[in-house]
Amino acid sequence: MLPLSDGIPARSFPFVNVALIVANFCVWIFYELPNLGSAVYHASFYPCAVNATCHAPEPWGVSWFTAMFMHGSWDHILGNMLFL
Repeated sequence: MLPLSDGIPARSFPFVNVALIVANFCVWIFYELPNLGSAVYHASFYPCAVNATCHAPEPWGVSWFTAMFMHGSWDHILGNMLFL
C-alpha cells in the first residue's frame, strides 16, 4: 500500500517534510559521489590506529539525529522518503 493521499485536506504546505526530504537527498548525494569514500578515508584521522586510544560513543541524541541520514541504497532512501 502506497501513501498516495488521504481524505483530510492540508491547511498549509508541508515545509518541514520537504526540508527533511531535501536534506536527506543532499546528504545522500554528497556521500555517494564517485571516489568520495577514498577521499574521506585519506583525509580522516583514526586515533585508535595511531595511539590506541578510542573516543567514547556519541551521545544517544547525536546518533539518533545522524541516523536519519544513513541509507544503504537508492531503494532504501526512495522508500523512506516516500513514506515520510
